[in-house]
Formats: sequence, C-alpha cells, structure tokens
Amino acid sequence: MGRLIHIISSNSWGGKERYVLDVCRYFQKQSWRVCVYTRDARVVDDEFKKSGIDLRHAPLMGLYDLSSVTLLAKDFRKEARGSVVHVHRFRDAFIVLCARKLSRRKDIRVVYTHHTAKSGYDNLLARWVYRNVDKHIFVSHLANKSFLSAWDKSESPLRQESIKVLHNSIYYRQVEMEPEQESGPIIAMYHGRLSPEKGVEVLIDALGLLKGQRMRLWIVGTGDPDYVDSLKRRAMSQGVFEMIDWKGHVKDVHECIRMSHFGVLPSLWEEGFGLANIEYMANGRPQICSNNGAQSEYLTDGEEALMVSPGDAVALSEALKSLLDNQEKRRDMGVKAYHKFASDLSWDVFSREMQQVYKD
Repeated sequence: MGRLIHIISSNSWGGKERYVLDVCRYFQKQSWRVCVYTRDARVVDDEFKKSGIDLRHAPLMGLYDLSSVTLLAKDFRKEARGSVVHVHRFRDAFIVLCARKLSRRKDIRVVYTHHTAKSGYDNLLARWVYRNVDKHIFVSHLANKSFLSAWDKSESPLRQESIKVLHNSIYYRQVEMEPEQESGPIIAMYHGRLSPEKGVEVLIDALGLLKGQRMRLWIVGTGDPDYVDSLKRRAMSQGVFEMIDWKGHVKDVHECIRMSHFGVLPSLWEEGFGLANIEYMANGRPQICSNNGAQSEYLTDGEEALMVSPGDAVALSEALKSLLDNQEKRRDMGVKAYHKFASDLSWDVFSREMQQVYKD
C-alpha cells in the first residue's frame, strides 16, 4: 500500500489534531505505512503514541524555518515513489513544498486540508504555495467559498481539478442508538475547547434565564485556567453554578453524549466544520447550535437541530426550554440525526473519498 506522511505543527489538542489522528489510525489499519511529524509537543505526541503511529519531530516554526526544510528534504529523498504528504497549515505547506523542491522529489504529492472558514492569502508567495499543492481539501462548502473570496473567479491560483470539498467525519463505529435516560434531570451537554469564541459565556447567560428548571448542564472540556475560572465566576453571578457539572477532560466523550439528552454548541465564530456537532448526530442526540457556520450543510433547523443566532442568550434559552419540555421532539430529532450521520457523514463515506484523494 501507499506511504502517508502527516505534518502537524500545533502545540495544543483540538479538532484539527483529532482529524489527523483519525486519518492516520485508519490508513495504518489499511496497511499504509504512516508517520507524523510534530513539534515535539507532549499534549499532541501522547495521542499518536497511544495509537502506535510512527512519530518524528521537526522544528516546524514557520516560513523562515530552514532547518525543517533541510530535515524534511533529507527524509524525502529516502521515501518511496508516490508518497503523500498531508499538511494542515499554510506555513507547513510552504515548508513541505520547499523540501520537495530541495529533495528533487517531484513524485511526492502534497495534500492540504483547509479546516477553517477564512480568506486565502493574496500575495506572490501564497499564490506559489496554492498553485503547487496537488490537492486542496476543504472541510465544507463554506470553507471553500471563504477561501476563494480573496480573488475574482478568473484570478484564483487554485486549479479547479485540485479542489475537493469533503465533510469531516469521526473514526468511530456507530453503535445502536440508545434511548435517553428516563429518571433524573434533563441533561444538556457542551463539549469542546473552553475558549471565548465557543460561546460558553452565552450558554451560562441563557441558563440564567432558566433558573428553577429541572435540568443539568454538563460542560466537558478544558481551556486556559484563568478563562475557565472566569466562566465559573460568571455562573456564580448568574446564580446557576449549582446547575452545572464541570466535567473537564473525559476519556470517552461518546459515553457522556449517550448519557445526555441533547447537545448545546453555541459557537460565536464561523465554524468551518464542527466535529462536536456530528458526534451528537452519531449517537442519536439532537442539538442546539449556532447558525453562522457550515452547520447548515449537514444539519437542518427543526429536523436534527435547533439553530440560533450566535450571541443571543434569549433565543438560546428559548431553544433550551423547547427541548427540555418535549421528550417526543427530542427523540424524533435524535433519530433523524442518527440516520443522517449514517447515510452522509459516516467514516465509511469519508474514508472512501479520502482514499481516492490519496490515490489520485
């Protein structure tokens, strides 16, 4: 089978890193020879080590990092013909393309996944990078449209045949949908990184409008300790601290999702794609989410999810109450979400498309 090399220069763990880990685990299981270059960041390395992925290190410090170019070029000379190098940041794409040129290995193919909904860079260096990448993967149509907004259609440096829109998935064997718990309070759950753009502050404010409801909010995830403390102080000032369970990091988020009744993901920024959104879908749970990103490409308002405007605590509280008060609605939306994931967003669908990208 093929040779697959991923470059991940992050020093923190998030959706992009999970994407890389899932792809590496799957293709290694398919007998591909897989390795990952990282910056020697323990929080990232540990996850790959647990999965037995061949782990290598490079500085990966940015556009002027000649040492990484030299190191990668030396390694590229030893790689099998037709190897695929997969990058996830602009600066890493530049380093890899320079290393490919220095190693004189034109047969090595470079794939670049664009994970966010933002405009491309419009300068001579960026145009050279974009033009020389063999395949650009955009995680949503929104991510593709946002990126191309930097140019008039006729001026885009991307060849049309180099573009692939491929919605993310999760490397997860979908289990039978479990019914929600009948006893105890209704559990709403947020999971993900705890940072200002994720809208957790708005969620706490919305909870403040629902005091007295028989519900619990689970907040699953970690973030900067000072910011997490500010969230707890906000909950205290709103009088809802006792309604919240601060779960922190959990080993199996899917188990928590199946114990909850629905998810809440009130992101403030345009999500290029939300892995957390489809994790609720995979487990047959409805969700409340923002309507400002790519969510509408794989979720329908009123069908698998309730969508609200970002930052609107009143609208969020109304959506929360709508699901709190209606068990039949929760079940119907959860069933639709479960089947939508299975048909459109499962790992089988994603991996077939990704394998074709690598083989092309």
